[in-house]
Amino acid sequence: MIGTHWNIKVTEGKGWHYNCNANKDKYNKLGIGRIEYWDKESISNLETTALYLCKADYLLDAVIGQAQAFFRGNMPSEKSRLGRPRSKVSPSPESNESQ
Repeated sequence: MIGTHWNIKVTEGKGWHYNCNANKDKYNKLGIGRIEYWDKESISNLETTALYLCKADYLLDAVIGQAQAFFRGNMPSEKSRLGRPRSKVSPSPESNESQ
């Protein structure tokens, strides 16, 4: 329904959509669905998917006189690690690099 709405209403017939969730069996690495913090394979698949969707963002500076038209945002500060203790061990970043 969302894809049809996008095609017809939002883009006035000029848009296109593809629902990868409807064709899960065509993918070797799924980066969709619920991902648990301890599931190494799902985390790796999500990282692969994120790298595909979020290509490297280059710094864009277009200076017109003294006005800055484009700028790169700052990363948010690290959140507190306080909270409920986890019942399963989270994989370390080093263990994912060896795959």
